[in-house]
Amino acid sequence: MPPSPCSRAGSRLLHALATSFLCFSASIARSQAPGDVVAWGDNTYGQTTVPAGLANQARVCAGAGHTLSLGLDGVVVAWGRNNYGQATVPAGQGACTAIAAGAFHSLALRVDGTVSAWGRNNYNQATPPVDLVGVAQIAAGGYHNLALLSDGSVRAFGYDFYGQSSVPAGLGACIAIAAGNYHSVALRLDGTVQAWGQNTYGQCTVPAGLGPVRAIAAGRDHTLALLQDGGVVAWGRNQSGQATIPVGLPPGTALAGGYYHSAVIVQGGGVWAFGANDRGQCTLPSPLAPCVVVAAGEHHTVVVLGVDCNNNGLPDAEDITTGSSEDHDADAVPDECQTIVVPFCFGDGTGTACPCQAGAPGRGCPNNANPQGALLLGGGLARVTFDNLRLWTTGAPPNASALYFQGNAPQALGTLFGDGLRCAAGSVRRLGIVQSVAGASSWPPAGSGLSVSSQGGVPAAGATRHYQAWYRDPAPTFCTDSRFNLTNGASVTWLP
Repeated sequence: MPPSPCSRAGSRLLHALATSFLCFSASIARSQAPGDVVAWGDNTYGQTTVPAGLANQARVCAGAGHTLSLGLDGVVVAWGRNNYGQATVPAGQGACTAIAAGAFHSLALRVDGTVSAWGRNNYNQATPPVDLVGVAQIAAGGYHNLALLSDGSVRAFGYDFYGQSSVPAGLGACIAIAAGNYHSVALRLDGTVQAWGQNTYGQCTVPAGLGPVRAIAAGRDHTLALLQDGGVVAWGRNQSGQATIPVGLPPGTALAGGYYHSAVIVQGGGVWAFGANDRGQCTLPSPLAPCVVVAAGEHHTVVVLGVDCNNNGLPDAEDITTGSSEDHDADAVPDECQTIVVPFCFGDGTGTACPCQAGAPGRGCPNNANPQGALLLGGGLARVTFDNLRLWTTGAPPNASALYFQGNAPQALGTLFGDGLRCAAGSVRRLGIVQSVAGASSWPPAGSGLSVSSQGGVPAAGATRHYQAWYRDPAPTFCTDSRFNLTNGASVTWLP
């Protein structure tokens, strides 16, 4: 079948890294809000029927007939074919940062850098090695998996008949991985690509002189690469045109490879799909808003619409493109939207009440300028090897000095401390002092060169740490007559 390119226009975006075989899917557009999932093509098992109310999604993945979705809150949802339990998300697995789907199994990367797997396990593809820790990215092939560790090394497990789970010696440090049906692909730190496993159709024969590459994807028996200049290159099986790049394809920003088709997000957020279209997988729904994530399943295609995860009124892709947001891990989601900062220990009566009175739900104790109390939140990449985590406080008195500090233990109900509750306990470390402006402050100060992990002495292996901000309340009106108060507490699980 000849290629059938399709496109839609939209706003600007930067690239999303390495999709893997069957990674991403959902249902034909019922809404057009940022963070919505839209899918088209085969729906035999309900794999393109997006659950009602699903919103604020960051990633999606699809297997041979099932779909996974990961929300900005770290929650994984699954639907579609479930004959091996591949669409039954394990209870209690906690918040996750990435997902991947093989033919009949599923993976999730937890915030602590460990991997959860479920579904078909005939080749141990759903049994992660017990020593698999410090994982930064995951990819799932037909019956095998790849894991990219925080040090840039690659591990693999599952089916290895074609050597797809035998990582080549001397591969070197990598920044992305992808997995096809029986082959594996890695993008090295220097922008070169290496592939191994089944090579029946040349899917592991990387074109000579390819590079520099910034993203990779793998279909069933073909491979795609996104060049630094936005050009797209493909090789391998091509009986349906899935490895024939359409003439006139604009610069790409993200890639996906399915069984016998491919999809590319181009600058502006439009989607081009080409290759087999027997189930409508290359026929885009209309209208289709600008997209930030794309993936291709067995006979379907999936996108995530542009997200405004930091709620600043601009699409995340625009933030990244203009440089107002960092995207160090190059997944098209601003770093400040990724780390799951978990508030705890409130002055709202849910634990131990504040002295004399309570603040608003989820905040610290009330202060003289704000009866709701001050709120501590945060965002950014909480990796000891790369830390741009930023903590911020709102609702403090104007011009109040704020002292940010860290504890290695939580005090969930808090201890009376001035006009507030002390929540971060154990071995306490002072991070720094900043001046509030209109009751708001953040740490570390922009351009200071400081980081939370270095100031807090977070170990390289990663750990959970607990944070709080102490601030001056120059005109106290509470019964304790203290001239200082505190925010709520906030916990962060650091990755290596």
